[in-house]
Amino acid sequence: MSSGGKLRFMSWNSNGLKSKISRVRSEIEKQECHVFFLQETHSNEDLEKLEDWKSIYTKQTSPNTGVAILIRKDIFDESCYTVERDHDGCYIVVKCTLKGQLFTLVSLYNPPANTRPLIKLRDVIEKNADSILLIGGDFNTTLNPYLDRNSKTKNKQHLSLNPVVEVFMTSFHLVDVWRRFHPTECEFTYKSSKRPGKAVKSRLDYLFVPEESMHYIKTCEISKEECCSDHQPVLFEIWMSKEESKKPEFCDYPFTGEWLRYKSIYQTKHDWTKNPHTPPVMKEEIEKAVESLAVNQKQDDRPDCIPLSFYVNNLYNLIPDLCAFCNNILQQPVNIPESFNEAFKVSETYYRFNVDYLILATIMARRLHDHLESHSVEYTDDRKKENKAVLFTFKEQPIKVSWSVLRKFLAKEMDKVKTTPPIPDTYLIDIFYRVLKNSSCGKYKLLCWGCPLTPVLMTLCLKCIANEMIEMFENKTSKIFISRENVVVRLPLDFDKKILKNLKEKYIFVECKLVEDLR
Repeated sequence: MSSGGKLRFMSWNSNGLKSKISRVRSEIEKQECHVFFLQETHSNEDLEKLEDWKSIYTKQTSPNTGVAILIRKDIFDESCYTVERDHDGCYIVVKCTLKGQLFTLVSLYNPPANTRPLIKLRDVIEKNADSILLIGGDFNTTLNPYLDRNSKTKNKQHLSLNPVVEVFMTSFHLVDVWRRFHPTECEFTYKSSKRPGKAVKSRLDYLFVPEESMHYIKTCEISKEECCSDHQPVLFEIWMSKEESKKPEFCDYPFTGEWLRYKSIYQTKHDWTKNPHTPPVMKEEIEKAVESLAVNQKQDDRPDCIPLSFYVNNLYNLIPDLCAFCNNILQQPVNIPESFNEAFKVSETYYRFNVDYLILATIMARRLHDHLESHSVEYTDDRKKENKAVLFTFKEQPIKVSWSVLRKFLAKEMDKVKTTPPIPDTYLIDIFYRVLKNSSCGKYKLLCWGCPLTPVLMTLCLKCIANEMIEMFENKTSKIFISRENVVVRLPLDFDKKILKNLKEKYIFVECKLVEDLR
């Protein structure tokens, strides 16, 4: 069995198997993939008829669910793999070796308005995921109803599931891979057949990958070819070098004081009660941060040579020092060494940081995210009304933002009424300055993928720019909808489009487009 190279995957809601196994077989052969995630298979026994494939599936009693993972036998190590099945047939988790590389593969079908599968799956992934985690499936919700749905009416089932999916993604730093590759496009994976000629189309099928594994993904597309289902397949490719696919040697890093690289920061005593606006970091936050990173244990090559597995295996003993470390940075303006944010550049846009950096950045990101979320608005059925929807997103990666602009946006948020949990106080803007990487010329801050702060700071920038646009109108009823990697603002029909042009010239890193022009 060769190691490294390209692997091609497909995730597809086949809408049943029993009556159309030959057509499903044709679809599988046509796509020429190595691995298939199947959902809503209903009955799975027919998968045994696919001779060249290792068929791993659920044995559920419900006729409406059923998931499976098919793996080409010539790349599958039959001698070593584990399987976790949902007894209701909503998900299956397979940990296996493909071409010498360890993967955790997940196929999910989340029934409409049912939050149970995602909640259970979250616990299974926390306990079992390792190395490269790939999650494909039908989540029955849209992450951005403006871009991911063509109907003007709101879907209550989608809205009820959306917060649960968001929490699930945040728990493991997951990326909506197709949207990352296609930030402003409108394509759909599901088409309702109930209204011929007026079909409701939605993007319900996703590939999720942890941020630190995103650089392996080379392409992600929604198939446009006719298929024997009401869902379109999602196709993606990953690429690994032979060196990356080699199984890493177990690194039992010794639990000694040597890991305290920044002793002056860890060991400084501070009275946390003197800054009541910034609550102290508690052990629960540390635990959740490490758990969210633990699905990436393959990435043990860190700049300081201390692997993530060391933090996972010794978390109970490390928590007191990690709490002191985070609190001494967030509670007082300590002198953070320049080397703190050092990182490996693993691709043009992705970086790999030290684990203590990732823990602090995760906690800061989640507090800032909670603050921004409290100022977002619920999606409403507003496209029938007299307004326009404008999409704000970023033009290119890595994102370069001048510190003066970023500082202005942070200051605006920090001037607002404190929320629970609040973001750090004003003087801690300096912490963001020291935590974020500088561009090579030193004029900009890099919002680079791999840093947990990047998605939330992107949202902050886009939200503030959208607010600037709203403030230009006398009509103050305009509202903002915050989504991952983009923001939508609803404006009056008669707004002056010159404002969009002016904003583009002022913030050259931002793209502003009318949603209707994207369809």
